[in-house]
Amino acid sequence: MNKVTAIFDSLLLLLLMQPSLAQVVDGEHVDAELIAETATAVPGEILWTAVRLDHIEKWHTYWINPGDAGKATELSWQLPAGVTAGAMVWPTPERFELPAELVDFGYTGEVFLLVPLSIPADFTGSTLTVSAQAAWLECEEICIPSGADLNLTVPVTTQTPASLNTDWQYGFAQTRSSQPRDDITLDASFSINNGAIELLVQATENIFENARTITFIPDQHRILDYNAEQQLTTQLSSLQLRQSYNRRVEREVPERVGGLLLVTDADGQELAYQVDAEPAGVNTNQLGGVMAATSNTGAGSGGNSDMALGTVFLLAMLGGFILNLMPCVFPVLSLKVMSLSAHSNYSHYQQRMHGLSYAAGVIIAFLALAGVLLTLQASGAAIGWGFHLQTPWFVGALVFLFFVMGLSMSGVVEFGTGVMGVGTNLQDKEGYTGSFFTGVLASVVASPCTAPFMGQHLALRSRRQ
Repeated sequence: MNKVTAIFDSLLLLLLMQPSLAQVVDGEHVDAELIAETATAVPGEILWTAVRLDHIEKWHTYWINPGDAGKATELSWQLPAGVTAGAMVWPTPERFELPAELVDFGYTGEVFLLVPLSIPADFTGSTLTVSAQAAWLECEEICIPSGADLNLTVPVTTQTPASLNTDWQYGFAQTRSSQPRDDITLDASFSINNGAIELLVQATENIFENARTITFIPDQHRILDYNAEQQLTTQLSSLQLRQSYNRRVEREVPERVGGLLLVTDADGQELAYQVDAEPAGVNTNQLGGVMAATSNTGAGSGGNSDMALGTVFLLAMLGGFILNLMPCVFPVLSLKVMSLSAHSNYSHYQQRMHGLSYAAGVIIAFLALAGVLLTLQASGAAIGWGFHLQTPWFVGALVFLFFVMGLSMSGVVEFGTGVMGVGTNLQDKEGYTGSFFTGVLASVVASPCTAPFMGQHLALRSRRQ
């Protein structure tokens, strides 16, 4: 009897461990079913599920932002007590250009819409049964509302980790691989100017270098004119994108501009990045009173709360003192130290004049750099303060220059003219000219150190002009 009972229990356990087949709902244009990533569910763990939609040829359903016309797929869950459903994970959508100059975003073929289910640790059932009512709009040249009642039953076990459901493993993996990268941070802002939204993006890595294509897909409805051309300017880790806005923007100012930035690299691989841009400026001459009121609230929106000139100079001096404590300034300070030691035997009047000449070189160099920066930004270039040190040839030239200067200062090699003539001959000149060009050289090298203080301010000012 004991052997019979043991065999019966074993057979029952094996039966429970077999994953239940999901019920496929056959539609006229889209088939649907609710599936699980693992063969079993574990109390206290996450069970990843997915609504699998299989479209017939030429038909599609929609992304979270459907575009000009359409409706995103929606789910309404019926779950056991204590089980909760998380936010849907959307795969990267496709772009559809339809008749009547409509542009939509959605999916064709087979697609997996992932949803995590949180199972409480005190769940005691032997099986987990969940249901979801799915509703979507399926379209070719015409659109038809459709949907399905989906059900899924999964055995519950304490075995961890749960074994993967090999039938659907590829679909879950493919959806996850299309998600935006989370190892690279994008700092983004947007401004509204001359009938268009301008998106500025700064990445922590050179993700735009050698990119084949770059496309931005907004996750908000009626922000951009989808038919309008996306004008792009890139430089290593910086991007500026300009696109005409939807007419609705004239009535309602967006609090953010977000979406997916799709970058196809040199190897042909498409990578997605999440963009969440905050407002940085609005041209009030182009929009109505609502837009003008919004643009005048706060410095972050391009407001007109200008500080007094004296306060600006005071904060500039404070910033200068702080900059002297930054590691990137230390090599530059050596230039001034060498200059002071060379003038130690001069009269007080001459020392003051050398100091004023050095300061004049710094000020004029920074004014020239700021002028070049603002001119290039006004012409559409996506660059920031210290942009010259993002140029490989310029960085290479500075490395060579400082290496040669180090040899000269250490007494290893003495240079009169020749290779040092490009930069060091100017800063080595006798008299006030030498002090002036020492300040110029220090400014050119140290300008990126001012980025935390001047970069964003210059960008905002340039957008307000």
